[in-house]
Amino acid sequence: MGNSFLEIVKQNKKALICLAFLAVLVYANGLPGDFLSDDKMILTTDLGNFSQVFSQPRLFLRAFFYFAIYVVFGKNPLFFRLLNLSFHIVSTLSIYLIVNLLKGKKQAWAASLIFAVHPILVESVTWISGGGYAQYSAFFLISLLFYILSNNNKKYYWLSLLFFLMSLFSAEKSFILGAMFFVYQICFENVKKVWKKAVPYLSLSLIGGIYYLSRLGERAKLLQVGTYNPVKTTGIPLSYFFQNIATALTKYLELIFWPQHLTLYQSEAYTSRFAVTLSLIVLISIAIALIYGFFKNKNLFFGLSLFLVSLAPFLTPFGISWWVAERYAYLASSGIIFIIVSFLGHVETNRPKLKRFFLGLLIVAVACLSIRTIVRNHDWLNEDNLWPATARESPSDPKTHNNMGDYYGRHKNLEMALKEFQKAIELNPKYADAFHNLANTYLDMGKTDLAIENYKKAFELNPNLWQSAQNLGIIYFQEKDFNQAASYLEKAVELNPDDALLHFDLGVVYREQGEKEKSALEFQKAAQLDPSIEEFLQKQPTP
Repeated sequence: MGNSFLEIVKQNKKALICLAFLAVLVYANGLPGDFLSDDKMILTTDLGNFSQVFSQPRLFLRAFFYFAIYVVFGKNPLFFRLLNLSFHIVSTLSIYLIVNLLKGKKQAWAASLIFAVHPILVESVTWISGGGYAQYSAFFLISLLFYILSNNNKKYYWLSLLFFLMSLFSAEKSFILGAMFFVYQICFENVKKVWKKAVPYLSLSLIGGIYYLSRLGERAKLLQVGTYNPVKTTGIPLSYFFQNIATALTKYLELIFWPQHLTLYQSEAYTSRFAVTLSLIVLISIAIALIYGFFKNKNLFFGLSLFLVSLAPFLTPFGISWWVAERYAYLASSGIIFIIVSFLGHVETNRPKLKRFFLGLLIVAVACLSIRTIVRNHDWLNEDNLWPATARESPSDPKTHNNMGDYYGRHKNLEMALKEFQKAIELNPKYADAFHNLANTYLDMGKTDLAIENYKKAFELNPNLWQSAQNLGIIYFQEKDFNQAASYLEKAVELNPDDALLHFDLGVVYREQGEKEKSALEFQKAAQLDPSIEEFLQKQPTP
């Protein structure tokens, strides 16, 4: 095989085309979907403003791609989903080339075929907001590929560093991946002779890690207040911490080997004594396998390291992420797949008669995984598909019931919406978002007193929830209690000063109070933010 990247691509052109076609085929039915859940932030973001790209300099690449898509195609969800699929194809092809270099063509085919169609990856491909995981993984895998090729051509080393930087600028949790270049040295090269080669990657990871740690408090606060999900950031007992790690790793392995229970909220973790015991046995087995692999089986050590290193930023006691989410396993799954194909390749070498059996097994596995992926894509087409599918698999998660309440509310089934929001609050009494939505439902039912009570509770639990303050202001205005209306709308404007409608509403309240100067100032601010408001004001009769 040639040593240059272009030669390798040319020699494997047909295989790469087939893999890309397969990835498109299994994800095609998910492309026409809507903006879902966190995707809706795209609709409220000024994507056409280039300065927004660098609003978070550390993570500017994702914003840059969004900016480019918006400029060319507008806010069309199809093209945002195509972006994710493109990165998935890049990851798949990179895995083929990497495994081809390390293990040969047969194992490269097996690994890339499984990765291309595995349903645990759907959340990172079909869900627009999950695409950041496919993005940073694609850049990392390209970086690793060039790192391997740099043994024969030093120019690829600089390309490798460039793509690793692109991975770092795509997602903050990618900082940990610098360790994998050192692991690669240990497993497949003479580490004593070329250990310096991995030092720049470790240095970049250290810088990224310091930045990541500096944001732990901000991230924990966001999860506590922004998503209304109480988390423990300190004081977690060590035994509880290791139990959570054991449970999470066991769940990830279950989803990789048997991806049946796929859901946005993996809340139905093992809770029975037997399940906890089994998880701890799995954790001990992983530790033993890692030690054994280091001394006796470098393929096992490399694959397990990739699995564990990729998941490490999500398995912390700091309350900065969920313990289990399918998107977290995007890159980690490739480590387990690498172990599987390496093991099967070893067995086939020693048992040539099993060749046809393994080929048949691969065909069946790829077919079954493809079907499961196509079915899972359907869940991500719209909210009417997503939330009932989530409810079937995650009945104990309060977020599930909050979203189901929204589902019933859209379908004008207010009684069922009420029950779902109440269930969400029962499961999490500090769930501000559920109180806000419960208040919305009471308001739609004409029960204003209950709406006020629950808006106040929501705002008490989450003082940043300006929507509750806004709605309270509007209700009090309608009840002619202008002092209360002004008080809440002032709080809403303070929290969200760039909302033209809030300034307009506050201006109306001030006008009713006889505060002409304050009213004029708010109308002026509203008009500056939204010129259509100025046109509306000019048409109004002079009081």
